[in-house]
Amino acid sequence: MKVKNTPRIVMIVLAVMAGFNIALYLGLFHGLASSLSFVSLILALAGNYFVNKKVKAGFIVWIAANVGWILVNIISGQPNYLQMTMFFLYSAFNVHGYICWSRTTKK
Repeated sequence: MKVKNTPRIVMIVLAVMAGFNIALYLGLFHGLASSLSFVSLILALAGNYFVNKKVKAGFIVWIAANVGWILVNIISGQPNYLQMTMFFLYSAFNVHGYICWSRTTKK
């Protein structure tokens, strides 16, 4: 998989990691669900950005974010089943989008 603008992607990943470490240092997270929420938020925003920039890998990043949100619901102790269903369906749409983009790029 060839990713355009690799230095920009690396900078985004490093910024996310730095932000996460700063938030940990400041004590903004209170447990695994809170930490996973932050990571899922950043992944969702990054996935959206990459798809908007026509980088197919954005779908994979978005799927990882959706799985993270499902796990947040499970870990929280009060799962919201409708929200979990929504994130599962979002992942299915992302798989469909990835497949469609794969087909159009081969032509």
